[in-house]
Amino acid sequence: MRTRAILSSLFLPFVGSLAWATPEPPRVTAECAVVMDAATGKVLWGKNKDYPRPPASTTKIMTALLLVEQCDLQAKIVAPEGVEGVEESSLHLVPGETLTAYEMLQALMIRSANDVAMSVAHHLAGSEAGFAARMNARARELGCENTHFVNPHGLTAEGHVSTAHDLARIARHAMTLDAFCEAAKKRRHSVTRDKNLEDLLLVSRNKLLEMDETVDGIKTGYTKAAGRCFVGSAVRGGSRLIAVVLNSQDWAADTLLLFDWAEANFERREILARGAECGSIRVADCAALTTSVRAAEAVWAMCLKGVTFDPNLRLPGEFEVQAPQAEGAIVGEGVLIDPDGFELAFPLAVSEAAPRRTLLGVAGRTDKGFLVLAAALLGGTYLMRRRARRSWL
Repeated sequence: MRTRAILSSLFLPFVGSLAWATPEPPRVTAECAVVMDAATGKVLWGKNKDYPRPPASTTKIMTALLLVEQCDLQAKIVAPEGVEGVEESSLHLVPGETLTAYEMLQALMIRSANDVAMSVAHHLAGSEAGFAARMNARARELGCENTHFVNPHGLTAEGHVSTAHDLARIARHAMTLDAFCEAAKKRRHSVTRDKNLEDLLLVSRNKLLEMDETVDGIKTGYTKAAGRCFVGSAVRGGSRLIAVVLNSQDWAADTLLLFDWAEANFERREILARGAECGSIRVADCAALTTSVRAAEAVWAMCLKGVTFDPNLRLPGEFEVQAPQAEGAIVGEGVLIDPDGFELAFPLAVSEAAPRRTLLGVAGRTDKGFLVLAAALLGGTYLMRRRARRSWL
């Protein structure tokens, strides 16, 4: 019998305090903004967070992400024909010039070089259109619902849009990649290249890297259509925060305000301890019929400071696994719901072994157990005597 789950729920109600003063929201100048807990993806505050806008060069976060995920950083990337015609910020590549993927990554994130973005697109997908399709597919995998990329660099194009929320989702994943993180926090880098040796120094436009030691990335952006944009990362109180501001009058001030606001009002807290009992599930072919389950790992959440609550857990109401199950075996997922309604999935483990039931176990679980057992014994005796008689003859 296969493991099966019928979607229904068992709710354990909140017992803690649910009445608290909502903190005053940050007063940012940006048209759209988000501050997110990177560990869980929870949005701590947002303003027009799902409103599509031109993302300008913050687009390059996705371009760099795909470069890191899909290319050996020591691979050689050749600048394609037409690369010298790409406008705005540039590394001044010429057709046929070759750089490693590592150097291309630095130029993407530090110089914000549009010609480098074009070269990466052609190397990975053969064309900008083909690469845009990859960008959009990866965006969907990361949960982006209102993003559509047309090019790899973010220059203004019809239909090229994203949102503060989606850009935070992309940045959250990108910051789990070591090579991306290294490039995102660099202030300067000297490029190793085989042509145009007078243009080697890359200098970041992210002034927050010098203004605030907690900031470790990520990407500025500007076009006339998009306005001043920024996607930033900072580690505050041991937690990584992602902030996004689109069409901001002062992107640096807005970003620091979001980081300060989140640090002042939220804290990471263990809500469910590792090993905490969470309920029980049904077990097929087991004499006990059910077994208890526990949290296989601790569940942490970003919570408003000063707010205490008991976990609100949701388990599958009809959930059955096949015996035998060893103690500690992972058998599914539970969901913890915080006071804001944000859901955190966690693995469920069997609290004690659930062995396969025996014939004796079957008999013991029925109202006519004795008769079932007696019939089985008599049947077995009859067969043994019949076989013995045949062998005698």
